[in-house]
Amino acid sequence: MSQVLGEATNTTTSILETAASAIQGFGPINQIHQHLCVAGVPHLGEPVPDAARRGEATLWHSHEYEVKSGVLFMPGIQRLIQGQDMEKVCKTHGKVFHFWQVDKGDNLPLGLPQLMVALTRDGQLHDELGKNVEKQLGISLAEERGKREYMKGTTNGIHPLANGGGKGFKTELRETESKPAESLL
Repeated sequence: MSQVLGEATNTTTSILETAASAIQGFGPINQIHQHLCVAGVPHLGEPVPDAARRGEATLWHSHEYEVKSGVLFMPGIQRLIQGQDMEKVCKTHGKVFHFWQVDKGDNLPLGLPQLMVALTRDGQLHDELGKNVEKQLGISLAEERGKREYMKGTTNGIHPLANGGGKGFKTELRETESKPAESLL
């Protein structure tokens, strides 16, 4: 993962990504027989003031809570490598549209893409789900939280409009008139 989208990947990151791809399983991805399209922009780095002025920040979510709480992790990756990556991710915001809401049980990517948010505070993760993840992957979310207390978020803090401001957003489809461009006439 490069530190910020658009920046060149440094040598250390390149080596770590190569090592990670060699030891991580790709079972779920390998079952996809069609091409894979990008679902969103996972890491925005420090929020861009101009984008925030245009109302863009309401679509962002911070990764700080996910990282520091321990709920965002990389199964099977050595602690040192995971820690270095999580320190970087903790300083980022994300904006992700999911095209396939697998939690609904659909076998196909049905419906409109939806803006997704991240966990941003305690109480949002269902206890049973957290316990199942811990059991299946042999981890302790509480232990991860303790080991990540030192990590820092973005320099200027979480943007006040990020994380949905306590509100959700829904993508809706509506019909509009489409006038051809004069250059196409």
